[in-house]
Amino acid sequence: MQLKGRTSRSEVFYISKSFKKTVSLPAARAWRVKDSDVAARGYVLCLTKQRGLIFDKMTNLKPRLVTLTRNGLLIIYCKEDKGFVVDVKDARAMTTKTDHFHTKRQTYVGLAPLNFSKVPASAHI
Repeated sequence: MQLKGRTSRSEVFYISKSFKKTVSLPAARAWRVKDSDVAARGYVLCLTKQRGLIFDKMTNLKPRLVTLTRNGLLIIYCKEDKGFVVDVKDARAMTTKTDHFHTKRQTYVGLAPLNFSKVPASAHI
């Protein structure tokens, strides 16, 4: 595991290299990443999967508190003070499956389809 710290705050995390063992995290109810550093946060129905030599080990599917920071850290709470801290930039593979997706911005105003086709030489005036 690699130590990851911040200069402006006193929290220090160990970056998880695999999903074999959870690392100690600050209590989820008492501590949160600053809102200015958060890209996304919420309870997500998820599971973790660890590939083994013969069998794969998977955790149960349940809602977990997940925070994605602007620095690229994915903090997954499995228990109140245990979980995983994954550096998304160093991840070799990540898969997601979704049944429902919601965005904050629903409509896009002022966009029009553009067609960049070649103009024939005889069309020039």
